[in-house]
Amino acid sequence: MTRQKNVILLPNNYRKMKQFCCLFLFLFLGNCVSVFAQNLRDEQGKKDGKWIYVNKKKNNTKTEEGQYSHGRKEGVWIKYFANGKSVKLKGTYKNNRPQGSYSRYYSNGVIREQGVFENNKYQGELTRYHKNGQLAYRGQFNVSGEEMGVIKYYYPNGQLEIEYTKINGKLADKLTSYYPNGSIKQQLNIVGGKIEVIKIIDKPTATINPVFEDEYAPKITNPITKGVRFIPFGYNKIYNSNDEIWQDGDFKEGRLFDGKVYVYDKNGILKKVKVFKGGKFHSYSQL
Repeated sequence: MTRQKNVILLPNNYRKMKQFCCLFLFLFLGNCVSVFAQNLRDEQGKKDGKWIYVNKKKNNTKTEEGQYSHGRKEGVWIKYFANGKSVKLKGTYKNNRPQGSYSRYYSNGVIREQGVFENNKYQGELTRYHKNGQLAYRGQFNVSGEEMGVIKYYYPNGQLEIEYTKINGKLADKLTSYYPNGSIKQQLNIVGGKIEVIKIIDKPTATINPVFEDEYAPKITNPITKGVRFIPFGYNKIYNSNDEIWQDGDFKEGRLFDGKVYVYDKNGILKKVKVFKGGKFHSYSQL
């Protein structure tokens, strides 16, 4: 007479639970490794790998983060405003020095400056912006870090403020300044490195182009919402006749109050995105 071995049959739910627990443990340990694998030092005691700096006096809000290679900053580094979330500066480092493209931001998220830094000098195109998103400066820099070609400064309303040309780091041709309404303020000729005044106008002439401070969102008569009911007091997404997003945000009395207006050229290519707050134009959003 043969003796039967006792066999315990486990339910399928138990097997699934066991698999789940193993997976959870694997993910948990992986996260622990990723958390603790930062702010480390190499065998020589130099900072190495991912580092995150925090302000201990302000609930450990993040102030800066990036990569070290044996005590030297390398790759992309990001600095934050006091809230620890809004990016203040994002740039590239090589051997502990700023090297390559970078971007600076205002606290409201609008780009403040974009350019390229090489050997402690500006290189190529440099652009700066006003806090409302309007272009403030555009210029080119040569390998010596000097302005070259046509340089332009702009008012916060988008009007040209100053325009001049530089060759080999020196003023050339002419310099023209403008009033905020676009009329000419001053014209100078540069001959042989010397400045000759051509015209000085003490008062601005009639306004050429209106400013944007009091611009309101476009009115909507027959909103295209792709079958969704339009809400005069609430959130809506409106499309244009080409089925492209046109207005997106919160509406008040049937008009965009807080949101974005998308502007396209005649070929349907997105040119810019206007941000409206409190019913009025506020700034330009990054594309």
